[in-house]
Amino acid sequence: MTTVKKKKNAGTSKPVLASEPEYSKAARRIYVDLPDADNRMKILRIFLAKENLEPGFKYNELANVTEGYSGSDLKNLCIAAAYRPVQELLAEENKVHIGSQGECLLCDNSDRNE
Repeated sequence: MTTVKKKKNAGTSKPVLASEPEYSKAARRIYVDLPDADNRMKILRIFLAKENLEPGFKYNELANVTEGYSGSDLKNLCIAAAYRPVQELLAEENKVHIGSQGECLLCDNSDRNE
């Protein structure tokens, strides 16, 4: 919470706040509603414009299932999706095998040619 000093600025009745950066943050706070499906689709098209998507990618379906997402949420979703193939590749390289007694065994490169 911002504290207000009792003195006033010269030439104005605006109270002096604890610090000017706090005042500038408070003065510029704007609340924006979450995007509707149509605007989520537009946002997704912008974020995914340079990505290699499958032909006929259904932006409208993705926009519909992301109800309640902000623009920032959509950006994070797109980033996470872009990293997914890398994560899958790393998981494939470090396959986990279950041993005969239920223990997890990590394979090293020498175990790959089974």
